[in-house]
Amino acid sequence: MYDVKQFKLTNGQEILCEVIEWPEEGYHDMIVRNAMEIVRHQGLHDVYYAFRPWLHYNESSDSLVIINSNHISATTTPNKHLYGQYNFSVKDAQAVAEERDDTAREDIADKMKRVTDALVNLMNGDSAAPTKSNVIKFPEREF
Repeated sequence: MYDVKQFKLTNGQEILCEVIEWPEEGYHDMIVRNAMEIVRHQGLHDVYYAFRPWLHYNESSDSLVIINSNHISATTTPNKHLYGQYNFSVKDAQAVAEERDDTAREDIADKMKRVTDALVNLMNGDSAAPTKSNVIKFPEREF
């Protein structure tokens, strides 16, 4: 298990992330993953906070981020309640990313099937192309 830390950045952002590698002496870059920003929302009668991925489309645990430690103004270990919410948000973001990837794969497979079907139809002579030409015309439709 890696250190989950809460950072206040010099630009005012507040993030929680797993620190994979702390900066070595003489260097400022640190490697983190699952970086989630704490976002403040103002309701009509109250204020609440939520997590969102710090970098868009960077929800995978395989996605590493390098942070320059010169941009960190404060560091702490989050309390157990914040840590629990962070874990829930990381898992939720990863599930959404997997769902998005699955949908994209299904969409690509569907488009490839339509192209394959069109090619099969063309090869079987279901084409308006002249029979003496070796040029295959694709149907006039969007794939």
